[in-house]
Amino acid sequence: TILDFPKGYSLFTEFRLRDSVKLQDEANLNNFFELQVREFYLTAPITESIPIDLHLGRQQFFDLRRWYFTDRMDAARLSSQNGPFSLFTAVSTPVLVTNNTLQIFDNIALKKEQIDITLNLDYAMTEKSFISGYLIVGNKHQDRIELGLPRNENPIWSGVRLIGDEKLKVASSESEFFSNLLKPRIQYWLDAVLVSGTADSKKIQGLGIDLGITTIARKFSMKPYITFGYAYGSGDSNPENETDHNFRQTGFQANSGRFGGVVNFDYYGVLYNPELRNMHILTAALGIRPTERSSIELVYHRYDQDHAFARLPRDLRDGPITFSRNPDGIHSHLGDELDLVLGYRGINNVRLRSRTGYFLPGSAYGEQ
Repeated sequence: TILDFPKGYSLFTEFRLRDSVKLQDEANLNNFFELQVREFYLTAPITESIPIDLHLGRQQFFDLRRWYFTDRMDAARLSSQNGPFSLFTAVSTPVLVTNNTLQIFDNIALKKEQIDITLNLDYAMTEKSFISGYLIVGNKHQDRIELGLPRNENPIWSGVRLIGDEKLKVASSESEFFSNLLKPRIQYWLDAVLVSGTADSKKIQGLGIDLGITTIARKFSMKPYITFGYAYGSGDSNPENETDHNFRQTGFQANSGRFGGVVNFDYYGVLYNPELRNMHILTAALGIRPTERSSIELVYHRYDQDHAFARLPRDLRDGPITFSRNPDGIHSHLGDELDLVLGYRGINNVRLRSRTGYFLPGSAYGEQ
């Protein structure tokens, strides 16, 4: 619901009611009902000469590839757009309580813990190509490197992004086939970020890179496309020294996006789906669009540790698969995965999506 007030003020709210029923037996029915406050914020204009708006309350943050944030947070955010430049800065805190409550800023009011400061600047080089720079200063993040370790982290991410979607004409040819082939649509991305800061008495010093390209033969009927991607998150070769070289993502990421298809999927793998840390991920994909609003994609991933380490690459307890043991700490090849992603969006407000994956453990997990 959107409520508009005089002088440009507005209130936006979004609630979700969800009822889950688990049928076990007639004597033990499990019925779980929850009310979620998804968003609840006020928008207020600050100046007229330079358009600056204040957004105060629970709101959605996301980037185009959901790589460094896609989450609902309680925040005070200032945003401005002037020509090709778009800027926002925010002070935010994670949402702790969403069930059966209307309270916002509960992380500050109740626990006085994690607070983040974000600065993000986008420049539109063309209508569909952007270059961005961002800075995220974290305070009292939970540790996600050593599972169960209760230390606080104060990481700082300094990143740049180049992302675009352009139609090209490479050359002309007398052959209609080659002429159409040389008029591709190119989708590309490059993310590079340094993470610094402290984790208790240790210094943080890590590097993360994610780059890729999708080439779409847009002049052909089913618009076949091919994707190549590579992602790298640094690892730590010596956990005993004073510097932690493990890259870590922000904790707000979803690692979800599209290549040339019509639906989002987990582009680091439907099953393994690791956080990018101590990791090399190679990705290759083929896809077609049988109709304008449907797609079929076959995606391959190869996972290798940056430094062989006898620990899971992320906490997989909430993931789609679990492991009975850690990697052996000797071999770096974690495994390979093949995913099939089907999507259909031919009906207004309806999305049909199927994501199927097969994961084959590598030498780091032994012979089984």
